[in-house]
Amino acid sequence: MVNGQPYVAPIDQLFIAGIVPGLFLVLLVALWGIRTGMLTGAGRKDFRVGEAWASVWEAKWELVLPFIIVAGYLTGLMSLVETAALTLLWTVAAECWIYGDLSARDRLLPVVADGTALVGGVLLILGAALGFTNYLVDARAPELLTGFVQAHVHSKVVFLLLLNVAM
Repeated sequence: MVNGQPYVAPIDQLFIAGIVPGLFLVLLVALWGIRTGMLTGAGRKDFRVGEAWASVWEAKWELVLPFIIVAGYLTGLMSLVETAALTLLWTVAAECWIYGDLSARDRLLPVVADGTALVGGVLLILGAALGFTNYLVDARAPELLTGFVQAHVHSKVVFLLLLNVAM
């Protein structure tokens, strides 16, 4: 809170803050792939620039999407909701008409229904979490817990162990 008001981080700061965790996750996935390849005995192929360029060219419609999202929002042309809608439209258009992996007539409605059910489940979880969070704030649980910890826990190690158990 800043001056009694909730702090809302600007989106450009959130993008910047996500760079290091994103790179770390990419590194972890790469290391996991290397480990799995070594354990399964997957063969190696020599790197060929032509193959890499062909793969990039084949994925051009997916690779342009992050640039559309970032440019659309950071230029102020779209809000986050509009950016999400454009992302959905771009993805559906690419799958239905560019790649032809998804038939707009036969398979699009079941995909939308499954996606709606998934989003509904996530919204139920978020609603329950928000309600529980509001209850904890109204019950002053953080203040009570802080007071208990300050009165009874005097070691940093014990505090970290208790925090791990709570998590």
